[in-house]
Amino acid sequence: MSHIVVGLDIGTSFIRAVIGKVDDEAVDDRKDRIEVIGFAKRPSQGVRNGNIVNLDAVASVIKETIDSAEQEAGEEVVSVFTAIGGSQTESILSTGSCGIDRKNRTGRNFLSQVDDDAMYRAREQATKQLYPLGKELIQVITRKYSVDGIKGIDNPRGMQGVRLEVETLLITASVTAIENIRQSVLRAQYYLENEMFCKVLAASCATLVKEERELGSIVIDLGGGTTDFMVWSDGGPLYSSSINIGQTVVTKDIATVKGVPFDVAEKIKIESGCCFLGMDDLNDEVVIPGVGGKAPELTDRHEICAIIEARMRELMVMVKKDVIKNSGIKCLRGSIVLTGGGAMMEGIVELTQDVWKTLSVRVGGVKPLGFTKDESYRDPDFATACGFLLGNRTARTTEQAKFRKTSSDNSSFVDKAKGFLKKFF
Repeated sequence: MSHIVVGLDIGTSFIRAVIGKVDDEAVDDRKDRIEVIGFAKRPSQGVRNGNIVNLDAVASVIKETIDSAEQEAGEEVVSVFTAIGGSQTESILSTGSCGIDRKNRTGRNFLSQVDDDAMYRAREQATKQLYPLGKELIQVITRKYSVDGIKGIDNPRGMQGVRLEVETLLITASVTAIENIRQSVLRAQYYLENEMFCKVLAASCATLVKEERELGSIVIDLGGGTTDFMVWSDGGPLYSSSINIGQTVVTKDIATVKGVPFDVAEKIKIESGCCFLGMDDLNDEVVIPGVGGKAPELTDRHEICAIIEARMRELMVMVKKDVIKNSGIKCLRGSIVLTGGGAMMEGIVELTQDVWKTLSVRVGGVKPLGFTKDESYRDPDFATACGFLLGNRTARTTEQAKFRKTSSDNSSFVDKAKGFLKKFF
């Protein structure tokens, strides 16, 4: 039996939707369990620097975007998965521990078997934090377990011991921002299938391979209003943060220096932009349209590139300093994976290599998901929207037996799919 899953990415520059068909019965990873059947993106309205400032405008674009994806997919959408990102989210590394045997009140060292209840109680202890005013916990991501001092255990279920400890990454988000997203989706007349999740985590699901997660990698989502990034180590997320500088600031720089409107500067950036002065073919001519009686100006790509590189280099340096200061990573063994609309700019890989002093940099495209008519859904700017589909695929593969035992025959896909990214980790 197949079900429809819809990933919705509400961004500063664009709103994107991807519709996928998931095969619930296939439990073998070698089989194609998910297929993209429609996708669309529309210029965003009512979003500024990652924050929703006009609910009706956002709802209107959500409706328009999903309608377009529906026409391509030939399916009607009722509910969506979506996420939150930018400065509204924060990460906290936390640990929790408990006695494996709940009934052992004597304090003696009786060995007990780790079960689901003990794992739940350890995770529950890890979440008992004081969160800043206006923030709420949206995700608890399990990293590693320890049993009586034996560290680095992925799944302790069935092991014998006295005390269980777990290391988790807690993701919090602004209560106001969460409610604004929820209201925008509802005003567009769709049901929100899940509690809010972290955008860069969804993008990581779509772009990172297992080896990169194990070795330790960094996913950098170059969005329009903000730049989000997540550090991975030992198979799980270690740190996540955001910088309030995005690709719209680059466009504003061009507009200011060349004295043109924002939409003209955006067109120049897309058609002639480059963010690394070491690239070839920077002597090509670029025509700057005249505005308000001003005559058109003739320049070259080198000048445009100089404007863009200054801001993009500043951005990458800020990300690098934040990661070094707050993640505890001393040496990068994996890759730096670039996603978001900014990842499609010419020279971005070379600039990142230069700032981070590593050659292990790549653009994070989405793996093929069966839609051959138009494969632009594989572009890095669709990574977040596709991440919901791929995260759901992995969760349902590993949890299929559990779903079958706990769900009645007439239960809906919404009930089965709630918390899919939580189950993924």
